[in-house]
Amino acid sequence: MQKNSNNKRSRFLTWLIFGLVSSLLSHSILELFHRNLNLAGLFKIFIYRQMGLFLLGTLIFFLIYLFVSSLTGSALVGSFVNILLGAGFGIATYLKYDYRGEPVYPIELALIQDMDSLLAMIDTSRLIYVYIVIAGLILAFVLILILVRRLRPYQFMANTKKIVRLPILLVSLAMLVHIYFFNSDNNLARSLYDNQADWQVSDQIKNYKTNGYLAGFLYNLPSEAMPVQKDYSKEKIETLYKKYKDRADDINQSRQANLQDTNIIYIMNETFTDPKYLPGLEINKDPIPFFRQISQANSYGQVMGSTIGGGTAKSEFQVLTGISLEPFHPNYTEPYQQFLSNLDDFPSMVNYSKHQNLRVKALHPYLASFYNRTKAYEALGFEEFIDQDKMSHSSKLFEDSPFISDESTYEEIISMLKSTEEKDFIHVVTMQNHQPYLDIYPEIEFELKESTDDDSASGYLQGLSYSDQALAKLVADLDSLNEPYLILFWGDHGPAFYNDLVDDGFDYYDLLKTPVMVYCSQSNQAHDLGLLSPIYLNNEVYKLLNLPVRPYDALLMDLQEQLPVLGKGKYMQADSDQIYTSKDQLSEKSQSLLNDYHTLIYDLTTANNYGQELGFYDLDN
Repeated sequence: MQKNSNNKRSRFLTWLIFGLVSSLLSHSILELFHRNLNLAGLFKIFIYRQMGLFLLGTLIFFLIYLFVSSLTGSALVGSFVNILLGAGFGIATYLKYDYRGEPVYPIELALIQDMDSLLAMIDTSRLIYVYIVIAGLILAFVLILILVRRLRPYQFMANTKKIVRLPILLVSLAMLVHIYFFNSDNNLARSLYDNQADWQVSDQIKNYKTNGYLAGFLYNLPSEAMPVQKDYSKEKIETLYKKYKDRADDINQSRQANLQDTNIIYIMNETFTDPKYLPGLEINKDPIPFFRQISQANSYGQVMGSTIGGGTAKSEFQVLTGISLEPFHPNYTEPYQQFLSNLDDFPSMVNYSKHQNLRVKALHPYLASFYNRTKAYEALGFEEFIDQDKMSHSSKLFEDSPFISDESTYEEIISMLKSTEEKDFIHVVTMQNHQPYLDIYPEIEFELKESTDDDSASGYLQGLSYSDQALAKLVADLDSLNEPYLILFWGDHGPAFYNDLVDDGFDYYDLLKTPVMVYCSQSNQAHDLGLLSPIYLNNEVYKLLNLPVRPYDALLMDLQEQLPVLGKGKYMQADSDQIYTSKDQLSEKSQSLLNDYHTLIYDLTTANNYGQELGFYDLDN
């Protein structure tokens, strides 16, 4: 009897040790990859200086271990799942930092269904590295299994009656579910983290770096889209409606045009930048001479992006809707997936164009499921969405090119215009210049001397050159149709290797900027748009075509006039070039306009949507 009791105690202690060791190891592996394999940084900066955060993260891994080992009856399975999770998330965020300069956010786990497409975006050399790490983990698990088989520590849970395992299973599951609701009121896990973390509200990349991967991940779990607005009420929205309806009526007295005779083409060109606008950057020749020539003879400026190396859907959403991500909770990083795909109708430039009797279509030479575009485009009002599987023109530049070329994409635009008698609004998101940039083009003509990733930089510049040539051909093809047209053309973000230039002393805000051009076939007037946020681009289209505006547009026009740059942790007032990091630093007038904007966006995305009932987003009213 005594021997049996000692055996049970021994098995229990071994099971417990397995959990503690695997949890510490899993969290360390995750943080090691998160910190770019900097072992000294892991111990000195994170574990030593932020022991509380490290232990809290380790406790979460231990809860996962408790759940899996009690469910399967195996300490080995629980330990392996722990280590697999730590390594899996660590490798994923390591690669994402390398390619897009940001960590993996919770909402992006939905992209696992498109794993083949995600892997196509990674250089072969990096994939080999990933496969080696995964193979090493599997080998290590097999070796550990063989080594401890005689000791059979995993048998503790297997031999334990289910009546004992069940409480452990249920308690650990309940605690993990509670942690999932991290951003809800009175959450215990959030309270514990609040005592240890230094939350970086306006910059989630910095938030992850400052507090560790798990703390950043938890902070970005689901929550309400926006904080409660203290002065929100139906009466408040009615007051705002009257204010901006009167403003729109004043503007529309001199605007009588409509879109029925003009094709509107929005082109968000993947990773399109103008390297020559980076002070001190040396390139052997200009990769975008046509764009430079045509843009500077028309309306031209720069867009302040959200991040370097990524943020395509963010930029797209903001342009189409005029809604900045600035008012939202910091964990709202992917609007298409986090709330837009759950709505049936949403104010946008798409609905504005449809109201003007244009056919509204979207074109994206990639997967329709990526960023949940199919559902998001339905909510925005698109009548037709053509993805890579529906395209008539789907050629790539070269055999090794992973994506459909800009030239083929633009040929598809011409086919779409020819297929309808009515005029069209066509929104295009290209893919040609998406990373990777290594070993894509057989001949490279360009060199960016400052980049620490020379081969990627040269390949990227070569892709820009091909995009420039494709744009020149598109303009010529559009001219041959003899139909009036307008092109809004902008880049979504800079390439990931621009992050290296920050370390070389380049200004971070300069690296966030991408070029924008509004080109109208019927009007060639040079106009400097300056630096502006993507939410204001529709304003420039309305102005150039002399189009009437809605009360919502009138609010955006007033906001642009006072606050041309508006983003998370990025504010620039019209009377200064200084970038502020907090809205509290703004003038009273800027804060008042921003409060109007916040209240309306809160009403639209989080509260009762009184504005839509009143006609805030309609031209008729």
